[in-house]
Amino acid sequence: MRFELFFKDLKDLRKVLDFYQKNNLCKVNIPCKAKLKRKLLLDSISTTMSQRNFRLTPHFSIAYEFDRTKERTMKKLYTFMEKTHGVEEILLVSGSQKRKGLDSLSALQEISSSGKHKEARFGVAFNPYLPTDEMKLERKRLQQKVETGLVSTVYLQFGTDLKKLKAEITALISNSRHRFKIVGSVFIPSRQFLAQFRFRPWRGVFCSEKYLNDIEYAMTFTQNLFRAYADLNIEPLVESALRKNSDVSLLRRLVGHDVKPTEIVGHDVKPTEIVNSAPEKSTDIRTCILLYTCFDLRVHDHPALNASCRDFDEVIPLFLWNSEPQAEAEYSGFNVRPFVSEIWIHESLKDLERSLKKMNAGLVLRNKSKGVVQSLKKLICDIESLDNRRKVRAIYTGTRFEPHARHQDKIWADVLRRESKVDVKFFNTSLLYDPREVQRVEKTCKQKSGGFAHFGTLMWFVRLTRQLPPLSRPESPPKTLPLHGPLPPSSTWMLESKKWHAKILSSHTITEAAGRMILRNFVSRGLPKYERNRSRLDLPDATSRLSAYLRHGNVSPRELHFAIIDAGSPSKTFKRRLFWRDLAYFQHHMFPKMYEVGIRKHYDETEWSENSELLNLWKFGRTGFPLCVLQMFTRSLSHLYKSFEQTKQGGCRNARAVRNRFHATKCQNGRFRFSFHVYGYELVSRIESVS
Repeated sequence: MRFELFFKDLKDLRKVLDFYQKNNLCKVNIPCKAKLKRKLLLDSISTTMSQRNFRLTPHFSIAYEFDRTKERTMKKLYTFMEKTHGVEEILLVSGSQKRKGLDSLSALQEISSSGKHKEARFGVAFNPYLPTDEMKLERKRLQQKVETGLVSTVYLQFGTDLKKLKAEITALISNSRHRFKIVGSVFIPSRQFLAQFRFRPWRGVFCSEKYLNDIEYAMTFTQNLFRAYADLNIEPLVESALRKNSDVSLLRRLVGHDVKPTEIVGHDVKPTEIVNSAPEKSTDIRTCILLYTCFDLRVHDHPALNASCRDFDEVIPLFLWNSEPQAEAEYSGFNVRPFVSEIWIHESLKDLERSLKKMNAGLVLRNKSKGVVQSLKKLICDIESLDNRRKVRAIYTGTRFEPHARHQDKIWADVLRRESKVDVKFFNTSLLYDPREVQRVEKTCKQKSGGFAHFGTLMWFVRLTRQLPPLSRPESPPKTLPLHGPLPPSSTWMLESKKWHAKILSSHTITEAAGRMILRNFVSRGLPKYERNRSRLDLPDATSRLSAYLRHGNVSPRELHFAIIDAGSPSKTFKRRLFWRDLAYFQHHMFPKMYEVGIRKHYDETEWSENSELLNLWKFGRTGFPLCVLQMFTRSLSHLYKSFEQTKQGGCRNARAVRNRFHATKCQNGRFRFSFHVYGYELVSRIESVS
C-alpha cells in the first residue's frame, strides 16, 4: 500500500516521516501541487530520500511546472529526473490545466525518441470512470504511453463505479502486450472531506450522490473498493493525511475489518496493530532474473542489480556460460576468447557467488550451449516449478556494447518478450556513456556545424559527452537480495587446467574487493605522481593496474571516475583514459566492421608480409634499421634492470640514470656498438649492421 504525503514545510515533513516510519508506512508519494512545486518539491524529495527505508515516488505535473515554452519545460523535466535519480519511478501527469503542445504523452514520446534516460521509469494516470464517449480516447492515450517503453506503473483515478472499474481493468490487462503495475487511488472518508468535495468537485473525479451525502455508505464503499483492488491485484494509494494512530487504526479496519459507528466520526479509537498492506487475493511472488555478463561481475554500483531489488519481490542472479569456445565466439562476434580471460571470469564468478551469499542469495550457473532463449526458458520453468507462487516477470541485464553482441541480445530479448511474456531491460553496467546516446548528440552537432567535425578524436568525444546529462554517482549495493525460496540447480563449469594457470592466480588477486583496493591505493599514492611516472612500468604505483578489473566489471568505471574527481587531482591525463575507453566502444559502434575493414578505405591497401624470417629478425633486433634495433635492445635490457636493482653491487635508481648510462657508438663499416654501464658493470650488445 502506498501513501501520499501531506505537509506544509520541510519541518512538518520530517514530523510526518517520523510518524510514518514508526508505523512502518514506507511506500510514499510526494505530489506536485500549487504550493508544492519547484524548489520546495525538490527539497522535500531530497529530505525523504535521505531517510532510510522509504520507497519514494515523486510526482511531476506539467501544468504546475510549465515554464513558458515546451522546450524549457522539457529541460526542466530532464533536470528533475537527474536530481531525483535513485527513486523507483516518477509519476508524470499533465495536470488539470492543459498546456498547449505538451502533456504527459508527448513528454514520454520525446524522452523515448531522444534516447535520454532509457533506464528511467514513469508512472502515468488513467481514468477508468470517464463517460463512454471519452473512454476510447483515454484508452488510446494510455496505450501510446505504454508503447514508449518507459511506463512501469499505471495510476488509477478515484471513482465510485466499481462495475466500470472491474470492466476497464480486465480489458486493460487482457489487451496489453506490456507488463506494468497498477496503483489505485482511495480516500478515507470524513464528513469534512465529503462537504469540501460537494462544494468544489475535482475535475475528472466521478462520485455518486449517495457517496457524497451518506458517510456510512462512503465507509462501506471504501471497504468494497479495497476488496476490489485486492481481487484485481491493484496496489492502493491512500490520498488522505494520516497524522494520528487513530487515523491508521481506522485505515486498518477499512482494509480488513468492520467499522464501528464511533470510528466514522473519528473519536474514541484505541491504537491497534498496524499493517502496511491490504490483504491480497493473489499471493504471487514477482520474480526477476538478474543476468550477469562477462563485463559486470560485481555487486557495487551495479544498476541492474539495484533496479531489480527495487522493482521486484525476488531476485535470482544468473550467469550463462558456454562449453563450446567457437559457439561463444560466434555469440560475442569475436575470435575465441583468450584462456587468460576464461581464468579471470571463472575466478570472478567464484568471488561474485561469495558476495551474493553474504547478501542472502547465491548465483545460478547455466550452460547456454543450446542457445540463450532455450536456457532462459528452461530456467523460468525451473524457478516456477519450485514454488507455484513464483512468477518470473522480467530479466534485467547489462548491455553488451559491441555491435554484434548488442544485436544478438536484441534478438533473444524480443523472442522472450513475445513468447514468454517476460519484460527484458538492459542497463549500462560497463561504460560511462552509452555509444547510442553519444551518437545522437553527434548527429545534432553535425547538423549545427554543417557536417564538419574532428570525428573520432578524444577532445571532440569528451565535448560530446558534456552535452549529455551528468553522470550519477555510484550506487551502494543492497544489504540483502530478496529471495523467497531455494535457488534452481546450477550446472558445473569445469575449466581446463594449463601450466601457467597458477602463475596468473599468484600474480593477481581476482576479486571485487581486491580491484577496489587497488583503485583506492592508486588514487591516493599513484595518481598524484601519474604525470611524471606514467611511463615507468618498474614502479609499483606508476600505473593503475586496473585494466583487467575494468574489462570484466570487477570495478565500476563510474566508481573510478568519481574517485578521481573526489581526489581533486590536477592530472587530466589519467581521467581521460576512461574517455579513451568509451571512445573505442563508440568507434566500434559507428564502424561495426572496423576489425575487418579499415575506417579509411586506403588502409585496406596496406600489404602485410607473411615472411617468418623477417619477423624473427625484428624480434631479435636485426632489421638493420637503427630505430628498431634500439627499441628491441632497450626492451631486452628491461629484464636486466630489475636483476641489477636487486643486487647489492649496484642498481638503477631511476629512469634518468638508466638513460645516462646507455651509449650507442658508431663503429667501422656503418656498425653500432650499444653498451649499458651500471656501477662498473658494462653490458655490451651485439654489433649490429645499420646499412
